Amino acid sequence: TSDDEGYYVIGNVPAGTHQIFPDPAAAAPPYYFYPHAREVTKVAGVALTGVDFEYRTGGQYTVTVPVRDQTGAPAPGIAVVLEDMWASMVAPKYATSGANGNAVFTDVWSRWYNVSASAIAPVGYYWRALNFYVTDSNVTTDPLQLVAE
Repeated sequence: TSDDEGYYVIGNVPAGTHQIFPDPAAAAPPYYFYPHAREVTKVAGVALTGVDFEYRTGGQYTVTVPVRDQTGAPAPGIAVVLEDMWASMVAPKYATSGANGNAVFTDVWSRWYNVSASAIAPVGYYWRALNFYVTDSNVTTDPLQLVAE
């Protein structure tokens, strides 16, 4: 927890490499933290300072998710869901991939998301889910693709 000036202390951190994440519940839309995480290396006996995060006001952007079948070809008609990674701040959004295989989500707040297909995959395949971060611009993700098990 940070104090009134935004300073925080994490005690008893062992030596090694760690990921530090601000609590996303402290930044309801339109706000978000940037970056969403920081990797730090703690050296035994040395104080770790200056690991800062910005509290930003975000906008609403468009997210395009290319949906591809197991051959890499566009997969039209696939139901796709976009969910806040922290599952508490933003309601899920739903879209269906069009003739070009793209599912498009509008009015997406700046934050960390998971996108997955809600369609049933053929036997021997699964839909690989994606995680990505929306900051200050529209996003086209990596393809959401059928992958062999």
